[in-house]
Amino acid sequence: MRLISLSVVMALFAAPALAQELDCNNALTQSDMTQCAYQGWQYADGDLNATYRLAVSWAKETDASLPDDLKGAETALREGQRAWITVRDKTCELAGFVARGGSMEPSLVYACMEDLTRARSEELRSLTEMN
Repeated sequence: MRLISLSVVMALFAAPALAQELDCNNALTQSDMTQCAYQGWQYADGDLNATYRLAVSWAKETDASLPDDLKGAETALREGQRAWITVRDKTCELAGFVARGGSMEPSLVYACMEDLTRARSEELRSLTEMN
């Protein structure tokens, strides 16, 4: 019982520290920088997912307006996106080798993921704006 009580007390003291908002404009520790880079990538990934859904709608509309022998926009988009994810992941894995094994490696990978993901969102957005 004493062990459980000690754990509860420690958790209560840690709670205010966890409740503090991370200021990514002034991240000082590598841990904070990594967390900020991860958050940036997650935000970019959310935007990409929304943009991809729009691109799928565009591709379906495009296919609907074409004769059967010319359809394939949705398939090309889906296969292209799958291939792009593989290229992004491997490109960013490579970017991490600058600090391989060090505490900075994840930050480099996440920053790369964010940059490439934002660029892909823009590519898909421009595709859907062609019509």
